[in-house]
Amino acid sequence: MATREVSGNRNVAEVAKLQSWAAMLPIQLLVVAASLLMVLPFAGCDKPTRGATNHQFDSIRTMVTRGKYQEAIPKLEAFLKENPKSKDASRAGLFLGKAHLGLGDLDAASAAFEATIRDYPNSLEAHKSRYKLAVISLLQDDPEGALKRFSQLAEKPDGPLAPEAAAMTSYLKKRIKKPAEAAEQNED
Repeated sequence: MATREVSGNRNVAEVAKLQSWAAMLPIQLLVVAASLLMVLPFAGCDKPTRGATNHQFDSIRTMVTRGKYQEAIPKLEAFLKENPKSKDASRAGLFLGKAHLGLGDLDAASAAFEATIRDYPNSLEAHKSRYKLAVISLLQDDPEGALKRFSQLAEKPDGPLAPEAAAMTSYLKKRIKKPAEAAEQNED
């Protein structure tokens, strides 16, 4: 029995400690919350626009993916001018080309894709821009130009569109070969 009493007394003491600590918990939480409120407004002050530019780009990107090309173009141009070193700048260049492409302005789309390649040559978006330029060659009824561009992508499989470029290279080689053979047969 004595063992139970000692054990029971210890449990009572532990419960009393927990109750006193629990009573102070709201005060401790209040102190932590007040400290955070004083510190959080200053967190990241050295990079005030990073989150803003990311959010800004995401909202413009959504315009393009929803087909609001005309509205997105001036915003993308302004974003690139104001944030040329942003982590989203290469993506903005790609989406600028896509917006022009969506409007059917192949020359402006080509210029935007070329600028993305020039300004961000090792980016994923440069790789995608090279692919888009090959597609534009097809849209401009230039299969030889498209073949050249797709072949360059297929020969250096360093991006996600290399398999598609290889398939398009194979397809275009067959397509270009057939009209040439037909022309030779007509000359005979």
